[in-house]
Amino acid sequence: EDYRLINGIYIHKDIDDEKLNMPIFRYMPFEYLLSLIKENRLYIANRSSFTDLTEQGNILNLKFESTMLVVNRNKKMEKKMSDRIKERRESAYNVCASCWTKDTYTYGNESFLMWKCYSGSKVCCRIETTIGDLINSISTKGITEDIVLSEMNYVDFQQNKYMGNIQHYLFEKPIAYTGEQEVRLYVMSNDEKIYLEINPFTMIRKILISPFIDND
Repeated sequence: EDYRLINGIYIHKDIDDEKLNMPIFRYMPFEYLLSLIKENRLYIANRSSFTDLTEQGNILNLKFESTMLVVNRNKKMEKKMSDRIKERRESAYNVCASCWTKDTYTYGNESFLMWKCYSGSKVCCRIETTIGDLINSISTKGITEDIVLSEMNYVDFQQNKYMGNIQHYLFEKPIAYTGEQEVRLYVMSNDEKIYLEINPFTMIRKILISPFIDND
């Protein structure tokens, strides 16, 4: 009930019609952009492959979930509840994720930290779209898995009261990540990676080359 369906994609209710016009950005190696345009496909990796331990689910607060369960006199019921929470958590951290940023806190809508994070030794670029254009650029034909999109919320993970809450596992991160200002799209597939057919000319409004590119 917290989502509405647009172009076959589940959009969180907090993204109203006005927010559909909000610019969002994605930083990527330049060769990835060329491949996206040439093949008309958006590559989405499984979040379990991300180097950030928060994405993999190995965050400190998760250890508290087993201790916060209400002690049940019926041991079978207690184990069933525990297994259900574990299953939900593991399924949420084993889906394919496409990460975008709103970049609204930075001058000129550019983030120095994002450039440095994605540039490395490669030529990097940033593409601009809107939430609405991203949604409309994706073809869901033949896709059997649900696709969901929401803004990321940044919360105090020490105030853990989310046992088994899928929305929490998918769209909440610690406060320290606030600068990312993320909008995230998930394909609820546990494959190592997945490709979505897209129209890049519907998706891309602007391309910006990294300011850290060398002369060569």
